[in-house]
Amino acid sequence: MKIQTRNANEAIWHDIYSQAKLPEQLNALHDIATNLWWEWNHEAAELFKALDSQLWYQTGRNPVLLLQMLPTKRINKILTDEELLSQINDVYELFKAYIRVEPDSSKPSIAYFSMEYGLTNILKIYSGGLGVLAGDYLKEASDSNIDLTAVGILYRHGYFNQTLSMEGNQIANYD
Repeated sequence: MKIQTRNANEAIWHDIYSQAKLPEQLNALHDIATNLWWEWNHEAAELFKALDSQLWYQTGRNPVLLLQMLPTKRINKILTDEELLSQINDVYELFKAYIRVEPDSSKPSIAYFSMEYGLTNILKIYSGGLGVLAGDYLKEASDSNIDLTAVGILYRHGYFNQTLSMEGNQIANYD
């Protein structure tokens, strides 16, 4: 009799992600942080900086990471700061107004193919100028109310940061 043992000695791994949940009064921050609108809106970026300026810079100006790392003590202070809560509500209203606008159906839908998109420095799906240009096209399409779908490639190891040596040679730095 033969016993099938194909998976008997293989480890079965599962990814588990855990993060603290923000209080209901601050859910708007999560909505804003998980949409790239914040990158293009000065008021939104200033809002995240106001939550905890030191942590804002420590996280590389990454609002998702900022919200994940925000200490409970700071969250409790935010909940008692009427001015900051008002600022959150004001920025959230701007965000909702931007999101509510329907695409202009008189303009054609567009599929935009590019190898990379430079949208923000915290989303490393670009390496240089052409990626930044592609990101600018996406921003302009969004501002112009054009229905656009961007298709690109997400490389397994990401892109590198380019620097120059003293001799003028390009150096690829993978972060």
